Amino acid sequence: MKQVVNLGTLLAKIQGTFGTMQTPLATTDFAQCGKNEIQMDNPVTEIDTVGGGFGQESPVTGPCEATHTLSFPLRSTGIQDSPGKWTEFLKGSGFKESAASHIYTYTLGKQSDWKDITAWGYAGGTSTLRYILYNLLYNPKINLDFSTGYGEIEFSGKGVFSGDSDAQTDPAVTRTLPETKSLIGYVGNIFGDATADPLIIAIDFGNEMSVCNKPNATDGSGKGMSLLTKAAIKYTITYYVDTANTFKPHASIRSGTYSSFTIAWGTAPNKITIADSNVRITNVKSADKNGVRTYEVSAVSVGNGISIAVDTTSA
Repeated sequence: MKQVVNLGTLLAKIQGTFGTMQTPLATTDFAQCGKNEIQMDNPVTEIDTVGGGFGQESPVTGPCEATHTLSFPLRSTGIQDSPGKWTEFLKGSGFKESAASHIYTYTLGKQSDWKDITAWGYAGGTSTLRYILYNLLYNPKINLDFSTGYGEIEFSGKGVFSGDSDAQTDPAVTRTLPETKSLIGYVGNIFGDATADPLIIAIDFGNEMSVCNKPNATDGSGKGMSLLTKAAIKYTITYYVDTANTFKPHASIRSGTYSSFTIAWGTAPNKITIADSNVRITNVKSADKNGVRTYEVSAVSVGNGISIAVDTTSA
């Protein structure tokens, strides 16, 4: 028996043709991520009949799809025109990319803008397993924790589990060590209020994915292309209640007015900006942080108009 440490490698690449596995993948497709969890999900029908030996027969295995969860620090590579591997997964979440003056901006696109992803996951070491997933689409979640100064994006995806192969070798990849900029010193406003001091900003993009059945799939998975069936961006923002705050969340709910949201941190070529000009408050809850009063505000992005920009401009 040979065990391996939980330090396997992930290669991932946008597919050249939507709905078609990308192959082969190379070490340049290395995804330097944090969490990386792969799970095979397929229905198994157990068959019970009346007979001797209590009648339990061989179960039938159905179509095989996969779930894939991974996370990245919110940062660029620190190199001009290199916004970071996580932005490929944004494009695999229904977002389109536009670039101008070394600034890469991501907004929700239409179906013709969609990209899907192939991923190869290695268990770690030599003579190890390689898991192949393709037609992957994702739902992103952003978490900005101002108590730690750390911003992270997590992707939860669905696609086809094509199978695994043994006697593989973890590819020799080159790690980079870009700086992860702290949220401390951020510039922006919460619901148009520049005086608000946030504690947590959580953004759930609300993507729902469906992996279509394809009974005659040549890899035997019984699954085909993946589609995004819903997108509904929602915010949960916790900030201190302050007498200097100009924004009144309860009054905003009653009046039905729209608010804005902008936050930027870091410096180019490693600067992130998240903005949304059409935010509607849906709920306000009073709480506290270490005895200091806070608001926990829920909101929706009307029209899913959020934008995420990565400024990679070198000095």
